[in-house]
Amino acid sequence: MKTAVIIGGTGAIGSAVSEKFSSKNYKVICIGRTTKKNLNEFYVCNLLDVTSIKETSKKILEKYKKIDVLVNCAGINDGQELKTLNENSFYEVIKTNINGTLFFSKYLLPGLKGGSIVSVSSIKANSPTKGVAYGASKAALNNITINLANQLSKHKIRVNAVAPGYTATGMISAKERALKAKKTIIGRLANPKEIAQIIFFVAAEATYINGQIITADS
Repeated sequence: MKTAVIIGGTGAIGSAVSEKFSSKNYKVICIGRTTKKNLNEFYVCNLLDVTSIKETSKKILEKYKKIDVLVNCAGINDGQELKTLNENSFYEVIKTNINGTLFFSKYLLPGLKGGSIVSVSSIKANSPTKGVAYGASKAALNNITINLANQLSKHKIRVNAVAPGYTATGMISAKERALKAKKTIIGRLANPKEIAQIIFFVAAEATYINGQIITADS
């Protein structure tokens, strides 16, 4: 049985990704800030603390020698514009959105050889957004993806990112969803399951796609 590690596996997209991989007979290992009862193996990890990431990685590798897929779905958005931005909030967003991909890739590397890494980015990496830190973190994540694809190719690890458009998650309130839907070509938000389907394809099936930012937007 193949193994998939899902960072942020309890959020809207993360849960959908976990379900997708489970349905394809993967052993799914979820990582999150707080314990949540589900059918998957779960590890609590503080993404703001690299030591916590290192220790969690060690526990996973002690039990699973081979990691076939690493998916980083962890992400937050404080929605702060420049005039209201504060240092603590800025760095919390940056670390939460970047650390998972960067440091889990580093510490799980011995088990990831021959595998695949996919991060959840955003169309807001390349367009204006109210959350200054959020947009910056996703732009950085795209660059990290390209760099890791280059650096890890010698280990036969593919690294890509999927950049969703407006998706029905907790980041968009019920009040905002109708307004966001009008900005899409097909007139609706993405379902997290639709994003999960793309992530699974890129991670597990698209073996000749590497170093790419796949936009999933209508």
